[in-house]
Amino acid sequence: MSARLLSHRHGRSGRALVIGAGISGLLAARVLADHFSQVEILEQDTLPSEPRQRPGVPQGHHVHGLTARGAEVMERLFPGLCGELTDAGAPGGDFGEIVAFRFPTCWSPRTPTGIPLQTFSRPLLETRLRERVLSLRNVRVRPGVRITGLTGGPGRVTGVRARGDRGAGTGAHGRHGTGAVLTADLVVDASGRNSRLPHWLTELGLPPVTSTVIDAHVGYASRLYAAPDPHTPPWAAAMEVVQAPRAGRGFMATRVENGRLLVTLQGAGGDRPPDHPDGFTAFAESLRTPLADLLARLTPLSAIRPYAHCANRRTDYHRLPVWPDGLIALGDSVCAFNPLYGQGMGVAAMEAELLQTMIGRERALPGHGFTRTYQHRVAALTRRPWIMSTVQDRGWHLGPDARSTRVTQALLTCAQQTMAADPDVFRRFLAAMHMTRSSAVLLHPRAVLALATTALRPDASLHDDTHLWWGDTPHTGRVDLANMGNPPVMTENARDDSSAPDHEEATRRYYETGDVDAFYDAVWGGEDIHVGQYADAREAIADASRRTVQRAADRVVDLLGPDATVLDLGSGYGGSARALAERFGCRVVALDLSEEHNRRHRAANARRGLDGLIEVVTGTLNHLPYEAERFDVVWSLEVLCHVTDRDQALAEAVRVLKPGGALVFSDIMAAEETPAQALRPALSRLGVDTLATPSFYLEHLAGLGLKTDFEDRSPDLATHYARLDEEVRRRAAELRGVISPAYVDDLLANLPLWTDITRRRLLRWGLFHARRTTAGPAS
Repeated sequence: MSARLLSHRHGRSGRALVIGAGISGLLAARVLADHFSQVEILEQDTLPSEPRQRPGVPQGHHVHGLTARGAEVMERLFPGLCGELTDAGAPGGDFGEIVAFRFPTCWSPRTPTGIPLQTFSRPLLETRLRERVLSLRNVRVRPGVRITGLTGGPGRVTGVRARGDRGAGTGAHGRHGTGAVLTADLVVDASGRNSRLPHWLTELGLPPVTSTVIDAHVGYASRLYAAPDPHTPPWAAAMEVVQAPRAGRGFMATRVENGRLLVTLQGAGGDRPPDHPDGFTAFAESLRTPLADLLARLTPLSAIRPYAHCANRRTDYHRLPVWPDGLIALGDSVCAFNPLYGQGMGVAAMEAELLQTMIGRERALPGHGFTRTYQHRVAALTRRPWIMSTVQDRGWHLGPDARSTRVTQALLTCAQQTMAADPDVFRRFLAAMHMTRSSAVLLHPRAVLALATTALRPDASLHDDTHLWWGDTPHTGRVDLANMGNPPVMTENARDDSSAPDHEEATRRYYETGDVDAFYDAVWGGEDIHVGQYADAREAIADASRRTVQRAADRVVDLLGPDATVLDLGSGYGGSARALAERFGCRVVALDLSEEHNRRHRAANARRGLDGLIEVVTGTLNHLPYEAERFDVVWSLEVLCHVTDRDQALAEAVRVLKPGGALVFSDIMAAEETPAQALRPALSRLGVDTLATPSFYLEHLAGLGLKTDFEDRSPDLATHYARLDEEVRRRAAELRGVISPAYVDDLLANLPLWTDITRRRLLRWGLFHARRTTAGPAS
């Protein structure tokens, strides 16, 4: 943004234009209203005042789903929204108790999951969001406006070219009826699947943008029915899953507001349901569920509406070598999903939340490089739901004879049968699908064991649960979704244990055990507990670990001195902090989640007279309690491998870094393309489900606006674990005197596994040195 704009802390300023008044456009407008003095939504349709279908949203006739994460974000942006939908007649409850999945070989279990779900029509949600957005004094909508292009150049977008004749107002060069230019400080493309943005960018002089399309050739046909409770099965939503290569027909049905049932038939691989009554009925009769029997008792309220624009499309805006300031794209304009998987609206909400977070971290309205960073982070955000939505569709895309299709079908069938028999695995699946937890939750050892058991005995637990989901009991529950709470925590030892500690608490407890402290004291020296850089294969572990600290400090020596302040993330016993304070006289803020680490750290600082230079703080990496641009250097050695949300941790580290400052860190990482199962010993030891890769860090840091180099020291990692294994074996009898024998036995069993995977180069380790440019704030 231009320098004339004032800090948003002192009031709104500037003008934002949002192209499209759909879900993603309304969410973006809500966020921008907090930061811009004028927000204008440009929409080609005439917008209805009541919940009705409109031409620009042909998918509105069909079943829509909203993930729990998306509903949570919307409720935060629009407090009370859930209650408004409930008051309008939208039913809801616990997903596991009100949603019936019919997989190709089994049913989902009927069990509490803690995942809330509310079912409603797309027009109801859009209307309620639009009413809330337009109640904001600085937001207006201009209906009947068609955008024909952008103004500006490759480096900056300054507005849009528009046409329209419905009183949309006057632009810089005329009225809309004859064409106009609307200027803006920020343009948001939320125009959906049919976005013309790739063409507009080439008109500005940018190179053509690439995209990826995965098309399962899915077709829909939907109809609305009157569904009084006596004739409604005990579910609020039901689905018969389409799955390549054989299960090509299915359906989705949801109870929506005003006691109605919306039914969407679906066919894949080109087998599209008919749009006439006899064909619609015959298609329903061909399914494996009693849907046709149910529909025969209900009264239709609408014509049958077909829809076939269902391909997954991901546009690679983040790969363009140049991205103009003043322009962002979100929603289906960037990543459009097969509606079958219910990801679109939830992802749009998460993109709005990302925009809110990034703007909120700026001292002024978005500056140079902000929009490029946003597109990179949108790409990262959509990567996971893209994989989830395309893994099955690739089977139809590639054909039934493709080896990957057969493998995917076998894996999905195994997973579905496991979920049917094991509520804990089903909860994990729902947590991943609803984006409330990482998809890596499915790789927990307990879930892997359950999957392996099913694979060995695939038919052991199969039984027909149709009666559970299609009985005569009506569904009548009205649940307070907003206060429903969090899903039970998945644990290793029990399926329904909701009292297990979260990841941070588990990590804290691990590092505060006496055995761990004693091990680091005895083998590492209790000072620099990091991977070492070894002069030779026999060097002492403590000496090599100190060398890592020295080499890392050498990379930022130009920034360190008595006037510098360093943030040491995951400071452990304080070896790095003391080395920096003693060598450079700089101030160090040392943050660690373990209070036991911090107690020992403070005591060691006092003994060496460094407590005046080092402040020791208890906290976590994902929520740093410091203002933006405070530190000259942010430092971290082998800590990010313990973190589950590395995106957030990196963003926080960069946020508190001064322009021109440096982020220097090392980490234990997975080699590129290494399967998670091959890393199971490392993942179990670290207490995480996945490890980052070097490319992950390089790409994310580039997206955050940092110039980064990576010194790959992976051979040192192999040497390090070989040395640990040697030391523990050589000193096993001595260590059993200061460490519990069980812990020593565990080390003797696990260190050879680490040694093996490092020698096979399945893991990477090295030093990252990233400089934040002075061109503008990062987010």
